[in-house]
Amino acid sequence: MGKSQLEEKDRSDGAPVEMTPMTETGLCPYCLGSFKIVRGVLPRHGFRAHNVRHGTSGGFHTGACNGAGHQKIGTEAGNTKALDNATFYQARGEELAALPAFTREEGKAATIRAAQDTHLTRRANAWATPVPPTAEQRAAYATPEAFANTSVRGWFSDASYDHRAKSMTRERTQRAEAMITHAAALREAVAQNPA
Repeated sequence: MGKSQLEEKDRSDGAPVEMTPMTETGLCPYCLGSFKIVRGVLPRHGFRAHNVRHGTSGGFHTGACNGAGHQKIGTEAGNTKALDNATFYQARGEELAALPAFTREEGKAATIRAAQDTHLTRRANAWATPVPPTAEQRAAYATPEAFANTSVRGWFSDASYDHRAKSMTRERTQRAEAMITHAAALREAVAQNPA
């Protein structure tokens, strides 16, 4: 049996391509996922495919991990990258944790914005019919204040604004804790896999 295409190709500098056995795996210095090493680096991973069907063109991928193309944890470059990421996640998590709780006014703005977005989406779908909206109808939904005064009056109360503010604060706190935990996990992985 002949050489594979990968073995036959040389790098642009004339050196042969280093072959990595497909059984070698490594940890990503970003997401800590374990992946097979391809040509000495981590493959593209962490994405989701949307509207992609086997044998057809079209669709798209979203959310690929930044660790694609980097070396694994356990190499000098991979450990350096993991420690840089740990420092970033730790700092960002502490920064988010130090922010004050959201206020009622911020909860009110978020509630109105969410309701407005939902309503405008529904109206846009309704406006796809042959009868277009009038200028007055469009103006009524143009600003959050106008929308709140016309469409959702009485739907929300101070209690709902407070609830939204508490939810947003809780979500931000959880995100901060997750970042700090991820930073600790990155440091632990580097400690267990020295270069």
